[in-house]
Amino acid sequence: TLQLDEEPIIDMKRASKKEILHVRRNTAMVFQLYNLFSNMTVLQNVMEGLVTVQKMAKKEAREKAIACLQQVGMAEYLNAYPIQLSGGQQQRVSIARAIITEPSIVLADEPTGNLDSRTGQEVMELLCEIFRERNTTFILSSHDPQMQCYTDRTVYFSDGKIEIENHHTGEENAQ
Repeated sequence: TLQLDEEPIIDMKRASKKEILHVRRNTAMVFQLYNLFSNMTVLQNVMEGLVTVQKMAKKEAREKAIACLQQVGMAEYLNAYPIQLSGGQQQRVSIARAIITEPSIVLADEPTGNLDSRTGQEVMELLCEIFRERNTTFILSSHDPQMQCYTDRTVYFSDGKIEIENHHTGEENAQ
């Protein structure tokens, strides 16, 4: 059973609004296609959730966004628009946007799927470093078997059922 703060995550179709809000406030998503707002700068993209959803003051949200962008190596691009960035840079902004709310769980759907192998490796190393520092659970969905070197546990699904489950030791994950 997946749990969030020691509470089972229940069927979202049957969950109360309060339960759904709890899950939403404690999870974030890193998408394969970045899903950045093209009409917003890097800084605005990262600040958006804090200002719009959490109703944080813009000054505080700006400071927090700049800190997150520094952590992912994108502080020098605050005023750039997504179209001005490479795929790896856009993914780093997407990561900053996901971690800024300090979620308990981050879901990543093929986060390196649109990146070349070198940039993909850099992004995965960055993700692992951030999640270790923040003690955040990271759930990665990928078709790439190379991704398991970044995980503590690998679960293979087929037709909606677990086929194979492997637990890894820290030594297996060291690179």
